[in-house]
Amino acid sequence: MKTLIVEDHALFREALRGVAETLGATEVIEARSFGEGCRSLTAATDIDLMLLDLHLPDRRGPEIVRELRRQHPAVPIVVISADEDPGSMREALDAGAMGYIPKSASRDLIVRALGIVLMGEVFVPRHALDTMPAETIPQAPGGAELTPRQRSIADLLAQGWSNREIARRLDITEATVKAHLTRIFLALGVENRAQAALATKEFLVQSKGK
Repeated sequence: MKTLIVEDHALFREALRGVAETLGATEVIEARSFGEGCRSLTAATDIDLMLLDLHLPDRRGPEIVRELRRQHPAVPIVVISADEDPGSMREALDAGAMGYIPKSASRDLIVRALGIVLMGEVFVPRHALDTMPAETIPQAPGGAELTPRQRSIADLLAQGWSNREIARRLDITEATVKAHLTRIFLALGVENRAQAALATKEFLVQSKGK
């Protein structure tokens, strides 16, 4: 799993790196500004998770989430911010963030929250949920949007490879493969490996035709 951290405070970048590695990140890329983060996304096309501070030296606010989602729709973005106002959280989630984690959260909570996002779900802090009408709480995005890494895993799955074989081939852990498969199943709207294999073949054929 390749993770991009866009955060201008060195100590918090270091803390987030530790969290990402706990979750099985095989590579962590750090950026200190919005511009640097955009360049990293362009240079590394297989980012699996992006952790984003909304208050950066060169850009601020939820609009940067919307801009990143337009340019890189398949990359899950999780906002990690000192701003704990429920209104700010709602704006970021409405802009396309897959989660919003306050910087005051414990390390264990951050790990659990990112685990939820990696499974294809949306993480919303409990105190924000209490202020949001149910119909406004964002849901995990539908549609078959796969990252390059997920496409590689889906392709091997369609060829009948096991999780262990996929992990060895791509030099990642089996836990990372399982996390990706969960998101692939959600993106393709399937429930098991057999359905995923069939859906993947159709998806890859359609993708090549675009």
